[in-house]
Amino acid sequence: MHRGALLERVVKSSAMPVKQVVSAMHLSRMSFYNHVKDKDLPLEVLHEYGRALGYDFSRDRADIRERERILSIE
Repeated sequence: MHRGALLERVVKSSAMPVKQVVSAMHLSRMSFYNHVKDKDLPLEVLHEYGRALGYDFSRDRADIRERERILSIE
């Protein structure tokens, strides 16, 4: 599952409606829908969604776990 699809799945399964998520991130709904289509959504953007949702995306993807590991070392 690509990063954008993962984002969409997590938002749909969360208690927060899309409108509330994008408001918390100061984004438009159009930006959100562009993000969910993006196979290569930047990890930083996905991380910010995680902060807004209270969700740890590193549980789902090895590339995110590796990024988090590297950042914790630095």
